[in-house]
Amino acid sequence: MTLTLNKLEKVMELEEQLRSQYQGQLDDKAAKIEALTKKQDELQATIDSHQATIDKQLETITDLSSKSTANQRTEQLNRELSNR
Repeated sequence: MTLTLNKLEKVMELEEQLRSQYQGQLDDKAAKIEALTKKQDELQATIDSHQATIDKQLETITDLSSKSTANQRTEQLNRELSNR
């Protein structure tokens, strides 16, 4: 039992040593991850905004295209009537 207790104490000491040795690096990496996650969220918001703009422009182009086709047809009919 004493041997197991000594081993447990050694493991706890080793854990503390490792924590003190690497905690700064872990904190730095956590801060970088947080900053990158925030940047990713900002970029996704920009992408979403641009996609909404593209969708609206496509809708406008489609609408104008159909109106243009109708206008061209009307102009063609007017030319045909004028030529008679």
